[in-house]
Amino acid sequence: MGENGNISPSYLIEFLLSVFSFWFGGSWSGSPQGWKFQKTRQTWLLLHMYDKDQVPDQYFSILLRYLEGLQGRARDTTVQKAEALMKEYDQSDMEDELLEGKRGRIRKVLQLLS
Repeated sequence: MGENGNISPSYLIEFLLSVFSFWFGGSWSGSPQGWKFQKTRQTWLLLHMYDKDQVPDQYFSILLRYLEGLQGRARDTTVQKAEALMKEYDQSDMEDELLEGKRGRIRKVLQLLS
């Protein structure tokens, strides 16, 4: 990871490509032994997925596919945090493009996981 908790684009791309390969063939080739779950990367993505600077739009759709597979506590916690953020943003008087982008991403996550 980079400075200030920012993930480097290459780190993010590597993770998303490994997830994509796992789901759709590629290097996985039908054998999950070659794919390694990395909790640190998942945690980072779940914390930063609403920030377009951290997870650019072109990767967010891949991240949504990844989120479809979330189960158990990770899924429940993600929904709870998304609902809390949506409530916070809805009560905010601040109106700007960045906030609207986050709201849009939160809605997509809630629709997917609820």
